[in-house]
Amino acid sequence: MDEAHDDMAQLPKAVNMPWLKKGRPFGNDRFEPSFYQSKEWKAFRKWYESQHPRLCMKCLEQGITKEAKYLDHIIPISQGGARLSEANVQWLCVKCNVIKSNQDRMNKNK
Repeated sequence: MDEAHDDMAQLPKAVNMPWLKKGRPFGNDRFEPSFYQSKEWKAFRKWYESQHPRLCMKCLEQGITKEAKYLDHIIPISQGGARLSEANVQWLCVKCNVIKSNQDRMNKNK
């Protein structure tokens, strides 16, 4: 092995191949069809929407009223968060969902 390759072996894998994603996309279970397509999730989501206005909670904290698109798990399922708990979900707009997903992924990697 030449000296350049020897240096590469010393770098963390994230530096060697930053384009490769580890685990599920966005560090959560969003793409797990067995859960997000389940009757239980669909019924829970429908019930939650009937009880809570579809407004982004993060934006509301800043005094901004913005329609939400995503029902987000406050503590991600991948980090042990409850799947069907009213206390563990919140409405988020697209922008806030991206920000929170990135934060969740960074916290998971700590």
